[in-house]
Amino acid sequence: MNKQRQLPPALERRLGEIAGRYRRRQALRCWLRFGVVALALVAALMLLLAAGPRIGVPKELSMFLFAGAAALAGWLLVYRPLRHGVTLKQLALYIDERRPDLENRFVSAVDFSSKEEGVSSEFMIQEFFRDLEATIPSISFSDLFDVDSIRKLNRSALAVWIAILVLIVAVQQNW
Repeated sequence: MNKQRQLPPALERRLGEIAGRYRRRQALRCWLRFGVVALALVAALMLLLAAGPRIGVPKELSMFLFAGAAALAGWLLVYRPLRHGVTLKQLALYIDERRPDLENRFVSAVDFSSKEEGVSSEFMIQEFFRDLEATIPSISFSDLFDVDSIRKLNRSALAVWIAILVLIVAVQQNW
């Protein structure tokens, strides 16, 4: 019976590190999007609570609509995109897109590891993995994630969530 090839341990370890960073950046973007939508929902709730008595909308209905819209936004913008982990194929494509100098080595390595042994030349594949293992320590992945853009994302997310808290405190007397 044929068995799956394994990625070299050094490559698997480096891919794990990059996957963690990629996942954190993805989560930050999802929470920022949700924060912007939540800010808009809180502002809409504030307007609805202020105008509700004049237009005949009960406070309970406003709160129910807000809760439903917030739950739907959370499910669409946070839960759905983050429920599945990053696959090795996605990660390899991301690395090779950002680092063309690596000549698609990571995509090839992931492809080779997903094929069963005996399907292609074992000698060539083993040589490829040995070559890749030798070059991994010299590869810097610090340029895969722009630190400035991540800092901007962090500041933006913080500003949005602070604005939401300020709006909630301002509207609290209407609740």
